[in-house]
Order: sequence, then C-alpha cells, then structure tokens
Amino acid sequence: MKENHRPYIGHILKRAWAEESGQKVDGIALIGGRGIASHLTKPEAFALADRIVDAAEHLPDPVKVRQSRRIASASGPQLTAADGTEEPPLPTSPAESE
Repeated sequence: MKENHRPYIGHILKRAWAEESGQKVDGIALIGGRGIASHLTKPEAFALADRIVDAAEHLPDPVKVRQSRRIASASGPQLTAADGTEEPPLPTSPAESE
C-alpha cells in the first residue's frame, strides 16, 4: 500500500558547492526526505523566505478553521451521556484536540 507523505524540508545546512567553472559558492542546502531539495545563496534564501512569508499570510488562521468546524459540527447530532446530559462533540483530528 502506498503511503501519502507530504514533501517536507527537514534540515537546513550551511553548505558550499562548486560551480562548473570551479568557483566555490557559499550558501545553504535545504534537505528533504529524498536528499538535497535545493541549494540557495544568501540573496536567494532571503528572497525565498520573503515569498514564503507572503504566501503564508494568505492562508487561513488555524484557530479560525477549527472554530468554524466546531460551529458546523454543533448543528449536527449531539452526543449525550448515559444520564442524558449533553456532551461536547469529539475532535475529528489531532489538530482539533489542541
């Protein structure tokens, strides 16, 4: 069975590499599950970081997403204890239980 794992950068290491001309280039290496994902110079790293922050600012806030899920689930069937008292809905994912 094939597992579905999202790509992930696990390590960022200071690395130098040599260009075809033999010139040494200082930079960082982004390491993923399958090895080196990217080599970046200092300006490239800062530019990528800026783009990542800009993109992340357009994502929904995780707290708001969880609250909207709770509101949606509140309109569904309610859980009751043996004594008849209403119980809160169970979390549907580990993220909701935080």
